[in-house]
Amino acid sequence: MPCHIFVNLKGRDPDGIVDPKNYEKVQEEIIDALLSMRDPRNGQRVVEMAIPKREAGTVGVFEQQGFHRIGDVLFALKPQYMANPFVYPAAVKYRDGTERVIMNPEGYEPAQLHRNFTGVHLCLPACHEMHAAVILGGGGSRKKERGYPMSVIDLAPTIAHLLGTPIPKNAKAMC
Repeated sequence: MPCHIFVNLKGRDPDGIVDPKNYEKVQEEIIDALLSMRDPRNGQRVVEMAIPKREAGTVGVFEQQGFHRIGDVLFALKPQYMANPFVYPAAVKYRDGTERVIMNPEGYEPAQLHRNFTGVHLCLPACHEMHAAVILGGGGSRKKERGYPMSVIDLAPTIAHLLGTPIPKNAKAMC
């Protein structure tokens, strides 16, 4: 799922400082800054894509319920990188007794999937390395193999259907 950056816009945000006439210019400056981020070890770009909100549909984020809550710039890191400090504090202790101290002034670091974590939620949904298996079973479920990945938005209505509870409004069960 792409990440979001919000422009602190006058008239929309309580303490907004960006004049609406400069909104698109600021979006482009943010996009340029993101796309210029380089891995100091090899010089490769760290950000896979960065787009303004008006192009959100290109990554499957469509103007529908909740669209007002997405950021003004959407971006995704390349799969081999993760944001730092991600969602944990500077020092992380793992169940196996190992510890990792995160000290990276660049704001990102190489990601090693399946070593200390199992996913990076800042990548593009189409990145196959980030796909996960969904296995459902029980009353009302049937075998179904899809030719395309299941979306996260398919889970709630499908689970509701299997549990025999009302399917959320504007949702369709996939079983």
